[in-house]
Amino acid sequence: MIMTDLEGIRVQLAHDRTFTMQGLVVGWQRHIARLAEEMRGPVRQETWGAHDYFAALSLRDLIETGRYGLARRHDHLVAASVAATDELLREITEEDRRGVVVRYGDPEPSLSSRWWWHRLPTRGLAREELDSWYANEE
Repeated sequence: MIMTDLEGIRVQLAHDRTFTMQGLVVGWQRHIARLAEEMRGPVRQETWGAHDYFAALSLRDLIETGRYGLARRHDHLVAASVAATDELLREITEEDRRGVVVRYGDPEPSLSSRWWWHRLPTRGLAREELDSWYANEE
């Protein structure tokens, strides 16, 4: 029922592009699920890295931006639909005390304060790439 209701919510992006809220939420769920799964296994050629992690964070940005101006009922539906995935992200990441994610991802200043931009993967290829990049920046 929730996803059906989200299908009717359109999120307007730049250049006259629109997405359904359902599509964004499903993308968010799939990205985080894949990152979590790959963190449990060995790195393979198709393992997602730092750029894929930022694609996931950008999807979460689009969801949050799309929530602005929604009726209260729809906003609650969106919040409920991302809650479990938000929690999974918290489980597979840790607080980014060094600010690596924001510095590497370079989100717009208005987006960089969102909590997900301050979470660093605990392990996996994305973490390795971020740590390597940070070591070379210092």
